[in-house]
Amino acid sequence: MRAYKFLGDDLVSATPYTANALIDACISSVVRNHIANNTIDEVIKNRDKLRELIMSSVRDKLASWGIWIETIEITDVKILSTRV
Repeated sequence: MRAYKFLGDDLVSATPYTANALIDACISSVVRNHIANNTIDEVIKNRDKLRELIMSSVRDKLASWGIWIETIEITDVKILSTRV
């Protein structure tokens, strides 16, 4: 009901651009937060644990909107540090 209240017409369209953009922003924020708070070594060695933490965080945030996330895949990585 909450998702329909805020996204209404967008949800009934063939391609809900606004809903997709909001979900993308939410997931990106959670992923960045979890990655930023770990070392590169921890991210590489504990990928499954990190994936579960991210999924749990995202599901908690989106459950109240009636949205279920099946999987999250990290498809692009940009290392901005010149020291790495």
